[in-house]
Amino acid sequence: MVLRRIKDRVRNTFNVAIAEVSEGDYKDSWQSAQLGFAVVANDKVFTQSVVQKVLGFVDGLGVAKLIDDEQDYIDYGSERVGEPLGTWEPDGPGERTGVAAAAHQDHDDDEDGA
Repeated sequence: MVLRRIKDRVRNTFNVAIAEVSEGDYKDSWQSAQLGFAVVANDKVFTQSVVQKVLGFVDGLGVAKLIDDEQDYIDYGSERVGEPLGTWEPDGPGERTGVAAAAHQDHDDDEDGA
């Protein structure tokens, strides 16, 4: 229930895509989880601002302890006409793929561990 509450509140407040993306030690844990969310916009400063606001919002909810965050920003559409298109590939198997901005949050789940 805690994760669902966090996801619903973030989705409704900021209109971002958000999901549980737990892997490794977090995958089968009922006390910890990882959330990932994506923000897509045409202005990097705006995107960074929304990411920071979401992180602050989740931390301010007080239903779980935020212990870490990882942020990836990817620019699309900056190619010039006639130049070859660049591509982005994950570093290896199991790496997360990105969108304009994705922040992965690690937190300890202090309540009922949904």
